[in-house]
Formats: sequence, C-alpha cells, structure tokens
Amino acid sequence: MRDLREILKSKFAFLSFRTLNFPLYGIVLFSIFWFFYALQGVNVQEGEVAGFDIVASKTIEIVDVEKTEELKRQVLSNLIPEYRVDEGINEDLKKEVNEFFVAVEELRSGTPVVSPQVQDVFCGKWKITRGTFERLVYSREEEYQEMKNTFLGLLVRHLFQPIRQEDFGKTILEVNTELEEMRLPAEVSQVVSFLFYRFLKPNAIVDSEATQKKRLEALQSVKPVLRTIPRGTVIVSRGKVITASEVKALEALGLLGREHLWVRLLALVLLIGGCLSVEYYYLKRFDPALLNRHAFLLLR
Repeated sequence: MRDLREILKSKFAFLSFRTLNFPLYGIVLFSIFWFFYALQGVNVQEGEVAGFDIVASKTIEIVDVEKTEELKRQVLSNLIPEYRVDEGINEDLKKEVNEFFVAVEELRSGTPVVSPQVQDVFCGKWKITRGTFERLVYSREEEYQEMKNTFLGLLVRHLFQPIRQEDFGKTILEVNTELEEMRLPAEVSQVVSFLFYRFLKPNAIVDSEATQKKRLEALQSVKPVLRTIPRGTVIVSRGKVITASEVKALEALGLLGREHLWVRLLALVLLIGGCLSVEYYYLKRFDPALLNRHAFLLLR
C-alpha cells in the first residue's frame, strides 16, 4: 500500500500543492488586475443611449468631429470643379464654321445679286442677320478675307481653353476687347463679333480625375478643429444618444480603446508569469525548504 502511494505520488507530482500553487496564484493575480482594469472603462458605442453620466477625469483636448466635418463640407461646397476641353464639341464647331464659309463663298462666286428669297433661306438656316449676310457676300475680296481670317484666328485660339456656360459672356467681352485693340475697320469688327457670338459654344466638361485630386488636396488642407474639455465636464449625459465627438472624448480619456485589448491581455499574462517564474526559481535555489511550507505559500 505504501509502495502504491509512493508510485502515485511520484507519477502525479505535478498535482502537488507546491506545483499547483504558483499557477493558481497567477490566475488569482490576473483576475484581480484585470477586474480593476475593466472598471476603468465603459462599454458604449456611437448611436447608443447612455445609461449613466460620464464625467471627464482630466482636462483633455480632442478633435471636434462635427465642426471639422462641417468645415470640410464648406470647403467642398466652395470648390470649383476642374474642366477640360471637349474635343468632340470643338470638332463639330469647326465643321459647322467650315460649311458656313463654303456656303458663303458659293454665293460670292455666283450671281452678282442674290434674290431676297435665297437671302431669307440662307439667313434662316445659318441664323445670321441680313446686314451680316450682305457684308459677307457683297464685300470686296480683301475685306472678306480679313473678316474670315480674323474670325477663324480668334475662334481657334479661344477653343484651346475650356469655356463654361457661365463664362460665355466673359469670353465675348474678351473677344470684343481684342477686336478694339486690332483697330480693324468698323464693318469688319462688327461682322467678326457677330460671328463669334453666333458660332461660339461652351466646350468645357468636368475633368473628373483632376477634380477628385483637387477635392482630396482641399480635404487634406483642412486642419482639425480642436476642443478643450475641462476636468469635471459631463461628456455623456444619461438618456442622450452618444455622438461621434463624445466617443472621441471617451477614447482620449482612455475609457474605451478596446482595439488593443489583446495586447494588454498578453502583456499582463507575461508580466505575472515572469514574476512568478523568478520567484519560484529564486526560492528553489536559495531556500528550497520554503517551497514545502504550505502556510508560507498560502500567505505570501
């Protein structure tokens, strides 16, 4: 019987009080530390209704999420999109202008006098005035070429830039200013100005890629709006819906921060395990008799 007891004792030595004491002691320490750590936090989320008041335990400075987002919305609302030239519109416009001058030159090379019926049809088709028609058809060749070349030169130069609908009037004024600076004969300037007004079309379309890049740069330039919360301030009131800015305040106070929970858990396990290992090997080497004193192991 005694032999059997000795065999069981040697076989299940890992179940002795001395062996189990240290792991059990570590579990107790871990539970105590983790309990007090859990008391320091609150388990709330954005959109929930607070069941109790939460007060700031210290003065903190946080980002005011709502005001920062409002500032970003204001910046984006004032942002002017980037535009680029629609080459399809330009090509259609050039084709229309070319057909117009071909039709004019056909009349110039025809009979010396165009009948009123033909004039009405021509003016109705191309949407020009009778005076413009007469200057284009009945003017001398040198004057006609000056009107045509001046108009085409101005048109091509302005079509290289995107023209928005809201900038149409501004472009016409710029053309008239250029015509005044050229000091052309009054009849030539009037015809060119009218043709420019008649044929010019907005050719700008939104450049999505450039506009998106501009939006991102504008958002990155917005500095966060900071808000100071003095100690003792009620951050979350009981019965109120928790907002994003209140969640940020709780995180700044260290009352949330559950994203690093496993890291803290592992750190606590390693700390307690390391301390107990050092204690065990210290006693085993310098005073092994204490390991057999159950009262000491219980009261330490």
